[in-house]
Amino acid sequence: MYPSTEEQALISLKLIDGIGDRIGRRLIQHFGSATEIFHASKKSFLLESQFTPRMFDVLQNRSAAFDRASKELAFAKQNDVSVVGILDDRFPRRLRHCNDAPFVLFVKGNVDLNPDRVVSIVGTRSASSVGRAAVEKLVAGFKGSNTLIVSGLAHGVDGSAHQEALNNDLPTVCVLAHGLDRIYPPEHRKMALEMLERGGWVSDFLSETNPDKGNFPERNRIVAGMSDALIVVESKRKGGSMISAELAYGYNRDVFAFPGRFNDQNYEGCNYLISSQQAQLITSAEDICKYMNWNEPSKTITQPKLLFDLTPEEEQILHLLRQQEQLSLDELAGTLSAPVSTLSIHLLNLELNGQILVHPGKVYSLR
Repeated sequence: MYPSTEEQALISLKLIDGIGDRIGRRLIQHFGSATEIFHASKKSFLLESQFTPRMFDVLQNRSAAFDRASKELAFAKQNDVSVVGILDDRFPRRLRHCNDAPFVLFVKGNVDLNPDRVVSIVGTRSASSVGRAAVEKLVAGFKGSNTLIVSGLAHGVDGSAHQEALNNDLPTVCVLAHGLDRIYPPEHRKMALEMLERGGWVSDFLSETNPDKGNFPERNRIVAGMSDALIVVESKRKGGSMISAELAYGYNRDVFAFPGRFNDQNYEGCNYLISSQQAQLITSAEDICKYMNWNEPSKTITQPKLLFDLTPEEEQILHLLRQQEQLSLDELAGTLSAPVSTLSIHLLNLELNGQILVHPGKVYSLR
């Protein structure tokens, strides 16, 4: 039994016990598609040291997965939901480089998940009037820039971020901790439907999945991984916003936080992120654009004379920067299929030898 489409193969792979996101991504990257995984022989598994006979055996228990995948595809077709695999050009390229990224997403709406700028905004569900005012000012500062605003549709800061994006004609995406057959919280359904006109809904959960508590940390990795910058507006010391901030920091994203009074519980998380240097203190969108180098005009690049020998990896980096002018650390890592730790050494060598410039937001260009 084999899948009839790549979408069915992706969903089936997700449904098979013993194949999680990490193994699934490795299989897809090796075989070139989810469909080819199900056509692979046991010998092809044994020839690769990263795969085991058990992985192959697990994939043979696929009848029930195929049946459920067919049902999910029918739901997707009836409800204009796209099944987007990790190798698909529509998949968020920033998220693709995260080591725990899902290998398939369900997307509904009219949205480009790969615009020039993506900002995730998170915060407490019990936002104060001060926090809501901060969100209003922050999002209004991006008006006219076509910045994609990402959040989780929750009460408080999340809902304010989406609503202000709509008010300022900015695209906005909600990442959901359940299937796309429902909206939670239900009070935000009207707003969520409005978001489909210039934005959308994203989830890695199948339909009929409830918004259970354990799903939200998984949702947060997508909120963090999709972004160039993650902004914490108002947060207690513990909670989903802090999980998102820690994930973003671990993904080498730029994290920003609004400061608050030292004795205000709703700002304990923000103040901690700033004091521990995991987040940059900001008070406006202008601060973020300045730090991220988003307002700097393009410059004519003159490359200095080469006075040292390049490694093959460093030559590749320079070649890419000649083509693209500017690339982020994650974009370089994804294009070169190189670990960030190794790539950082080559980038440092090139910077010290006067070949490249590093800009805010871990963005690189030729000198």
